[in-house]
Amino acid sequence: MSQEHQDQTPEKTSYMTLGMVIGAGAGIALGVALGAAMDNMGFMGVGLAIGVGAGLAIGTALDQRRKGDAV
Repeated sequence: MSQEHQDQTPEKTSYMTLGMVIGAGAGIALGVALGAAMDNMGFMGVGLAIGVGAGLAIGTALDQRRKGDAV
């Protein structure tokens, strides 16, 4: 990537998106563990929902913290 192109492209990282993706992966792992322990793989969906929700909350908090530092 040329230096000119890098200067024109703003550095934008969305921690909310990153948190949701990481939370989804961790939530599926949690759901599989819960499902295997309780012999009901329906808990995989519950783990996914918990993981995405936690990732969304953490990512949003990180985005707000970064926005506060930039201002």
